Amino acid sequence: MKDVRGVMFVTNEKVYFAGQRREKQSLGRGIAVINLFDSGLRDCYWEPGLNDFGDGFLTMDFSKVPTDHYIIDDGFQKTDVTVVNKFKLTSSIPLNHSGILYWRFFFCDLFLPKGFPRSVSPDYLEYQVWDTIQAFASSLTSALATEAILRGAGVGNENASVLAAAVAWLLKDGVGMVTKIWFIWFSTSLLDSDCKKWRIAADVLNDIAFFMDLIAPMFPLHFAYIVCLSSVARSIVGVAGCATRTAALVQNVADVAAKDGAQETFVNIFALISSLILLPLISGNNFMSWILYFIFTVIHLYSNYRAVASLKFKTFNPNLLYDSTRNYIKTGKVLSVDEANAQESLLRGPPGRRRYGRSLVEAFKAIELNAKSLVLPDFVLAYQNNLENSKMVTVAVSSTCTTATQLRAAFYGEYVLLTGSFPTESQVDDFFTSSKKMGWDLSYHRLPFDQWTYSAKHE
Repeated sequence: MKDVRGVMFVTNEKVYFAGQRREKQSLGRGIAVINLFDSGLRDCYWEPGLNDFGDGFLTMDFSKVPTDHYIIDDGFQKTDVTVVNKFKLTSSIPLNHSGILYWRFFFCDLFLPKGFPRSVSPDYLEYQVWDTIQAFASSLTSALATEAILRGAGVGNENASVLAAAVAWLLKDGVGMVTKIWFIWFSTSLLDSDCKKWRIAADVLNDIAFFMDLIAPMFPLHFAYIVCLSSVARSIVGVAGCATRTAALVQNVADVAAKDGAQETFVNIFALISSLILLPLISGNNFMSWILYFIFTVIHLYSNYRAVASLKFKTFNPNLLYDSTRNYIKTGKVLSVDEANAQESLLRGPPGRRRYGRSLVEAFKAIELNAKSLVLPDFVLAYQNNLENSKMVTVAVSSTCTTATQLRAAFYGEYVLLTGSFPTESQVDDFFTSSKKMGWDLSYHRLPFDQWTYSAKHE
C-alpha cells in the first residue's frame, strides 16, 4: 500500500482530508468526494474516481501542501478553512460504499466531466438538461416511426415480399449515407458559423423524417420512395447535432464528449424501456400513435430550442459580430457575451451578404463595378450598395493574414454594411479592446472565411 500524504482541515463539525469529507464523529465512514482547489494545489488536484473504489481503499499519493489556507468546494457550497494538522498516513483508509453522498458523487463521476463545474463552460448544465429532454422525446418518436416502417415493410404480413422489404431497407440506408457525405462537404464552414441555426433546422428535419416514416405504410406503392426521403432528412441530424458541443474549457474535449455519450446512452436506455412499455399499448391504434407523435414533437422542438438558446458562445460568428457592431455604433459600447448571445437570432442570419476570404479577382471585379473599396496591407475589402436585393461586402485576405486580421476585416465589413462608411483605425482598435474586456475570445472566430488568399509579389 502506498503512503498517503495529506492535510486535515477542521470546520464546524466536519473533518476534511485532502479532498475527502468525513463526519468528525466517525472517521473512515461517510466519506464524500469533493473538489479541493487553490492556485498552489493545481498539481495535486483531487477528483472523483482517482481513488480505488473497487478495493475500498485510498491509494493516491498527494504532493506537498504549499500553504495553510484553502477554499474547499464540494459542488454545493464553498467553505473557507485553515489547516490545523499536516500528517502522513502509512495505513489504508477504508471507504464507505453506501449512503446518499457516495452514490451522488458516483453518478457525478459517471456522467459529468472531471472537474465539473470548473472544467466546462457555464452554459454546460442548462444545455445538457434540455438536450437530454429533447433526446428522450426524439427517441420515443423514433420508436413510433420504427414500428410504422416495419409494418410498411411487411412484418406480420404473410403476402409481403422479403426481398422487396430488404431492398427498400438497403436503399433507405444507402441514400442516407450518400446524403450525409454530401452534407458534410456542403456545410463544413456553415456549421461553424451558423451551428445554432443548423442544429434547429436539423431537428426540424428529423421530425419531418419521422412524419414521413409514419405515413409511409399508408402508401404501399410508394413506400420505398418515402422512406428514402425520410433517410435523406434524418442523415443531416447527426452532422449538425455535433456542432453545438462546445463546452470544454481545459483541453478536456475527449472527456466532455465521452460523458455526453454516456448521458445519451443512459437516456436511450430509459427511452428504450419506456418504448417497450408504450408500444404494446398503442400498437395498431393509429389515432394514439399520431397524438403521441405530435406531443413528443412539440416537446422535442421546444427542448431543442431551449438547449440551443442556452449556449453562450464567446467567439464571434456572423450574428454575434453584427449585433455587437450595431450596438457599438449606437452606444459606443460592446455587448457582453451574455447580452450578445441573448439577442442572437437563432432562425435567421444578419441582413446583407458577406463574402469572406474570396479571391482577389472577385474583390477587384466588385471594385470595377463602382464598389466602395478599402485596401490595407493584409486585406482588400469591396462594398457594393447598388445591388437589387441587398448590400454586399467582399473580402480578400493575404497569405500572411492572421485570425486577428480576419476579425478586423470582418468588423470593417459589418461597419460599412450598417453605416455606408468605413470606421477609423481608432474605432477598430477601441472595438476589439472593449470586446476583450467584455469577455470575448479573440484568439479564433466562427466567421465563414473561404480558403482563398493572395500573395504580394516584390520585384
